[in-house]
Amino acid sequence: MDDLLSSTPISSVDYWNEKLHLTMQTNGSLPAVGGQAPDFCLTNNELKNVTLATYTGKRKILNILPSLDVPSCVAWTRKLNHEKVDLENTILLTISADLPFSQRQFCAAQGLHAMETLSTFRSTFAVDYGVQIIDGALAGLMVQAVVVIDEQNNVIYTQIAMELADELDCESIIAVLKPLNSISSDLPDAPMIQPNNRRESFRINTITSVRTLCYCKIELAAPKKNSPAAYKQAYALATNKIYEKLKSQRHSISAIIPDFVSANVMQLNLRDISSSGCSILNHDHEFSYFLSPSTVYKNCTIHMPDGDEIKVSFKIMLQHRVESHHIVGFNEIIGVEFTNMTQAVESTISYYVREIERQRIALLSEEV
Repeated sequence: MDDLLSSTPISSVDYWNEKLHLTMQTNGSLPAVGGQAPDFCLTNNELKNVTLATYTGKRKILNILPSLDVPSCVAWTRKLNHEKVDLENTILLTISADLPFSQRQFCAAQGLHAMETLSTFRSTFAVDYGVQIIDGALAGLMVQAVVVIDEQNNVIYTQIAMELADELDCESIIAVLKPLNSISSDLPDAPMIQPNNRRESFRINTITSVRTLCYCKIELAAPKKNSPAAYKQAYALATNKIYEKLKSQRHSISAIIPDFVSANVMQLNLRDISSSGCSILNHDHEFSYFLSPSTVYKNCTIHMPDGDEIKVSFKIMLQHRVESHHIVGFNEIIGVEFTNMTQAVESTISYYVREIERQRIALLSEEV
């Protein structure tokens, strides 16, 4: 009897629970944010091959999993599938090593019809995307990760879990895609977006709609002796532009710029803001070099209503350029994600987000 009990096979749930805190080593790194996504050839549930070209013109969320048999991956996939529903022109691709037949049965059983499942069973996807587990009992499977790709197949966001117990941040994934919906007109005077209560995200029209201007100040690090020549040149152009702006502002009040005034701080107006990130407007070619995706800035300052200033750190996730505009001539919308946010700072931003919306409602009432 004891021999019979000892040979009882472990259940699938118990097996994966044993692996929850197993750190998994991979063959490489996820594709770099700002670069082109590697092409792939995967198999859908009709046993047909699909590539990046299959989804041309769409934004793609690659939901990468070791297996749809893992309970935590099932829960995560259901959550991501639910949150993705409101995103326009976005397809959710759930990718695992499961056979297409099992993937099709999974979607039917779970009622998940707003996504596509793709199998790696005859693909080099795991190696090409740097997610293949290379040691231990799970070697050959993939770690859990997410890669977000835009319409031009540029990587705009990545996230990875090195343990099955690590929970991916769904809100950050959705947040990097939401700004695209709210700035679809690519114009600074476009209609204001409606409030999104889930993210508490509101559009800030910096021309007429809100009385108090909101902007972000980003300090540029001076180049060092071993800095690349491109950085030195970009820094010189940017600081000269900042100085000329300061000179123009001071000239309007017949003042002289003191020698000690810093000319290495970019000041950029905010387009929208939430507790997880914001969109920033740039109208100067000289600043573009410093606003490329994956760039991280620490100790930046956001000027909020009532003159308050909030210190934040953030990572640039998106750089969307409009080469011509009828007002400013040049326009970039920069999407950023706040990092290392304290609860106090997040609460302060949420308070001012509500203040911005209060001002908007008050202005609309005055127009009636």
